[in-house]
Amino acid sequence: MSSDVTGLNNQTANAIVKAGAKSSSSLGQADFLKLLTTQLKYQDPQKPMEDTAFISQMAQFSALQAQTALNKTITDGQAFSQLTEASALIGKTVHLQTIQKSAKGDEEVVESSGTVQQVSKDKDGVKVLVDNVLYSMGDIVQVNN
Repeated sequence: MSSDVTGLNNQTANAIVKAGAKSSSSLGQADFLKLLTTQLKYQDPQKPMEDTAFISQMAQFSALQAQTALNKTITDGQAFSQLTEASALIGKTVHLQTIQKSAKGDEEVVESSGTVQQVSKDKDGVKVLVDNVLYSMGDIVQVNN
């Protein structure tokens, strides 16, 4: 076929497009593997994928794995850094501003202050416990000794 670009025929290309169509904006490792196995499944046995194309795709997959591992390391390091930074606030008085919605739907800025009792990390980030209430680090507007 004249439309074969890298050893792919139309059936293979359509299967790859369908396999990747579920992805919203970027492909991850699972998507990459699904595309690769779909490509291998639908390749023409008379014209198998060239070694160089396969090696290139495996190299891309290896690079994707390395990038994913690096991103996780950076994210974990940032979380640890934020937790360490927040732990320096234990025992200090902080002034906080939070936004609360009234029953009418209006937003109101509520100011409070107290001593940081402990810090913790959850899926939303690092939190400080002040007067038995958890606050986001972004709610702190001033720190006093």
